[in-house]
Amino acid sequence: MLRNPFEIVSWFEDEVAEYTGAPFAVAVDSCTNALFLCLEYINVEGQTITIPTRTYLSVPQSIMQAGAKVAFQNTPWSGAYQLAPTQIYDSAKRFTSNMYKSGTFMCLSFHHKKPLPIGKGGMILTDNAAAVIELRKMRYEGRTAGMSIHEDILTSMGWNMYMTPEEAARGLTLLSNYPSNAPDMQEDPPYPDLSKHPLFVSETILPTPQGIYNDKSCVVIQGPLEEKAYHAIKSGWSEYPVIFSTWGNQNLDFVSPDDEIIITPKPPVRGTNNINLQKISTLEGLNRAKKLGYKRALKWRSDLSTVTPDILMSLFKKDKINLYAYVNAEGGYITDFFMEGEIDDLITLWSFENIKPDFPEQALTEQLYKTGLKDKVYFVYDDMFGKINIYWHKRNRFFFNRNGIRNPNENTYFTKLLK
Repeated sequence: MLRNPFEIVSWFEDEVAEYTGAPFAVAVDSCTNALFLCLEYINVEGQTITIPTRTYLSVPQSIMQAGAKVAFQNTPWSGAYQLAPTQIYDSAKRFTSNMYKSGTFMCLSFHHKKPLPIGKGGMILTDNAAAVIELRKMRYEGRTAGMSIHEDILTSMGWNMYMTPEEAARGLTLLSNYPSNAPDMQEDPPYPDLSKHPLFVSETILPTPQGIYNDKSCVVIQGPLEEKAYHAIKSGWSEYPVIFSTWGNQNLDFVSPDDEIIITPKPPVRGTNNINLQKISTLEGLNRAKKLGYKRALKWRSDLSTVTPDILMSLFKKDKINLYAYVNAEGGYITDFFMEGEIDDLITLWSFENIKPDFPEQALTEQLYKTGLKDKVYFVYDDMFGKINIYWHKRNRFFFNRNGIRNPNENTYFTKLLK
């Protein structure tokens, strides 16, 4: 033959990778098997993997078949969720442009009820070139693609989980007319609570994250709005009241008319590292929240998104100002990635005057001492490991590395308390 029919599978992989923003894509025969192969590749045997109680029943089975234990937690999700604490994501209900998050294995479904309805099939998105080589062998009985079984030498286990050329051809056809931005699919009616199935009754059931959020709490998203980050933020915080606080002279055509949004003119003097922009838009957002009757708020940067909002909320302490971390560098300072607390306390923290800092975090740290708010501080950094995923769109990476270990390249060394 002049052409190998399986070349079309490679074409489909390339097109999906281009569309989703992933460096690589590995086609398989289902999302279930995509998850299983990723679990096998990173070797989760003996570990405990946490997933939502309401998901498709093959997900916990794949975890158990990979030798791990399942922990169920009643947390809402939309489009995708993490198989915590791994960097594997079940993205069966999400397929949209530039969706890929670096450092992850995102598993797609092409089932006939999914966004790209080939009928059957799945895909693994990754930026790990070494993993791609192994995953392509694993999907094909451990064989090397294009090599005769009489010449190939098997070095690892494999399974019969490859995508057929027919499925790939249909995928290419459907993808050619697929929209650039597609919403998450919702399951209607919702998936059943799997923790109640006899097959899984012996598995761990974690308590529902309670957090401190109620009808008197909200999320204030502060900073410039960029389309990709905006949609990720909207998806992540979809179950929470959100107020956007930004400034003019930027393209906001992608913003929903239903959003609660404040657009503030840029101040004539921006200050060090745009500190006045940050201060004014933060205070505008917090004051709007207070006017709307909210008592507490999470102030969140507009270049961050998360798929684990409920678990993050459960880490916050009542009667505290909850901060990410304290950095023992350049004299020491609190970070401003996010902060949660009573709105009046946050307004006080951001109402600094006559401070000329070298960088914005320095001004906040000085204000924390001047006002005595330092006695109310709680740092959640150490509580977040293996539980929380926060993606930093500006730097195109997660806060933590793939194994949930502190990243030494961030030059951040944290103390428990301000001294």
